[in-house]
Amino acid sequence: MAQSKLPGPLCRFLGALEIDAGTLCRQASPLPGVVNHAHQPTQHRRRKRHQQAKSAKVPARAAGTSKTSSSEAAAQQLKAAKVFAPAATSKISPAEFEAAAQQLGGGIPVALLRAFAEVESGGKSGFGPMGLPVIAYEGHWFRKFTHKVYDVTHPFLSYPYVKKAGPEWVHNNKDQVTAWKTLEEALALNHDAALKSCSWGMFQVMGFNYASCGYKTVDDFVAAMKAGEAGQLLAFVGFCKANPACLEAMRKKDFKGMAIGYNGPDYGDYDKRIEKAYKKYGGT
Repeated sequence: MAQSKLPGPLCRFLGALEIDAGTLCRQASPLPGVVNHAHQPTQHRRRKRHQQAKSAKVPARAAGTSKTSSSEAAAQQLKAAKVFAPAATSKISPAEFEAAAQQLGGGIPVALLRAFAEVESGGKSGFGPMGLPVIAYEGHWFRKFTHKVYDVTHPFLSYPYVKKAGPEWVHNNKDQVTAWKTLEEALALNHDAALKSCSWGMFQVMGFNYASCGYKTVDDFVAAMKAGEAGQLLAFVGFCKANPACLEAMRKKDFKGMAIGYNGPDYGDYDKRIEKAYKKYGGT
């Protein structure tokens, strides 16, 4: 499938982050006038005038702060641009599935890894029509990471959890173009929180799991999600190894335990779908 270009809002997003450093600068206020008393200033008044002079210089030093803010904004632009940069969309090879199963150990078969890949990706690729990783934006996680500050101003980006795939979720994730536009809007509010609040790739690992998957930052995790489906498989392996209960359920072929360990208690029929896919790939 030919890769389509990212929708126009990305350009507007990057432009919106431009900051005019001059608007953040403040010139030093003039030194307050000295009252012309008939007698000489006392030592107390001299100290007061000295303190006033020091205070008057503070806004001038703030000009350096505006430069730092501008630099930070430029850095945020660069980080956001990397998120939307083209990805390597290579497929997982049979040998890579075998290597991943060996890393998990305990006799976990390749068929089980393939089952997770199929169920989480809907039987499709780990990449969408734009050549970017498949994502699903979860606004209740964004709400948590941003301490509810966007609940009123951005109710479709920040909302409480009511049920799995509620109306906000459907609105944000009706297709991959919409999901990435939603992420773009969230990135403009809080970069790290936005990336943490999406599930990524063929195995739909949540971004907030970046550390347990073995990555230093959530941006490193996203870079791995873009490094082909093999990178997404490695993140899945890291997640499973960091979750002993889920890993043990996989070893025992306990599909309900897998569903809870991987998708939480509100897992629906996830256990049945994993079991069905497992048998499809030759699992017994």
